[in-house]
Amino acid sequence: MNCHEPKLTQMPSGKWACANCQVKGKMKLSMSSTKPVYIIADDDEPPKTKGVKVAPTTLNLGKEHYSAPHTTITNIVQVHPPLFQNSQAESGVGYSKTGITHKQPVMQSTLGKGVHNNLTHILNPKVPLPDVRSSIREDVLKALPLDVADWTIDDVAYYFKSHGYMEEGALLQEQMEYINNFISYMPSCPQELLDLVGSAKMWPLFVSVHYLLVAISMRSRTGSQEHAIKHPFASWFVCVTSCFAGQLLMNIMLGRPIIQIYQSTPDLLLASFIWYLIFFSPFDMAYELAKVKFIKATLLVLKEIHRVHSVKGGVNVAASIYSGNPFIIVLIGTIRGSGSSLLLHPFDALIRGDHVTTNEVLKPGFTTKHALLSAVLFVFHQNGFMEISENALIFLIFVVASITQVLLFLTKISDPYLKLEELFCSVLLSGPNEVHEVKKKKD
Repeated sequence: MNCHEPKLTQMPSGKWACANCQVKGKMKLSMSSTKPVYIIADDDEPPKTKGVKVAPTTLNLGKEHYSAPHTTITNIVQVHPPLFQNSQAESGVGYSKTGITHKQPVMQSTLGKGVHNNLTHILNPKVPLPDVRSSIREDVLKALPLDVADWTIDDVAYYFKSHGYMEEGALLQEQMEYINNFISYMPSCPQELLDLVGSAKMWPLFVSVHYLLVAISMRSRTGSQEHAIKHPFASWFVCVTSCFAGQLLMNIMLGRPIIQIYQSTPDLLLASFIWYLIFFSPFDMAYELAKVKFIKATLLVLKEIHRVHSVKGGVNVAASIYSGNPFIIVLIGTIRGSGSSLLLHPFDALIRGDHVTTNEVLKPGFTTKHALLSAVLFVFHQNGFMEISENALIFLIFVVASITQVLLFLTKISDPYLKLEELFCSVLLSGPNEVHEVKKKKD
């Protein structure tokens, strides 16, 4: 009762806590909100029982000073106050066991992001302070930067510790140290990610994915399994040659020996092994696994890394021979990137003696169109029309192609290049009769 100014004329009913006594150490507090906090339980009349004497102390709560004379601790009860005392101070509500509250002095904090406090001089050094939760300390503010936005993690931790939140301040520093260490071990994205995709080695992972997709595409054709059983050499020859189709067509266009595509023994053995797995694995397990949507989508994404590097390789080879002819460079880059799509079905139909009704040249798909666009972008980049790094260009092409391939595979969307083709053809490739018919429809 004597702790309050102005003094209380009537004792509050129920169990209640004295904030001043709590601050000055008359009550035991723990640093974790999960542990109990002991407060003084007072009755309607002042206690007369013996207890522990506490010397009077003056608490600085801003403009006014509140003094606490000798008080006797009587009954002890357990409550769990809020984590931060500021919420209690701002509301002016005291917490008690019975739920009965009393008003406390309201603390007006001037702190906030970008808010300046008027305490500019450092009075006290940053030293560990007692574990006592109190109101905002002016000497602590004087030891910190004027603008709260300039506070570092150590400053924030010091602010918490100086107000009694020792464990919370230490935990903040520990967590920030962990985050900083984690960030330091992460790749400096996006540069390292660009380098990872742009300088990825094709052998053996991406080459194997390319061979797998060629064999799966061949196996998905009607009658391919029966043909492989009856004519295994013909099936193997078509599959292996189609795996090297980009290199084969490029050699034909540049007048190089065609037989060079078979000179790499590891590539030849790997393509043969994959052909055997897809067509003759026990219980047809390899082909059935490859048809699982998640696995197939993953293969499509990895294949786009192989494709963009193949286009870049074809552009570089053609540019080294025909540096002044962008048409040849774009053509070779496109063939190198989508050679398997161009050659597989016509070559398979030719060997099997089937009639070819369509092919990739007559009706190109997304892969051929995207390879063409990628070759054009590489030519622009080589001639200085694009001010980005080569790895960034490779990554951009890969992301667009992989997302589109997955969407085409998992959904029923159409080729995104079809809209551009229709617009281009309607403007530049429409005959006089077609234009006349369009005008008639509009009229």
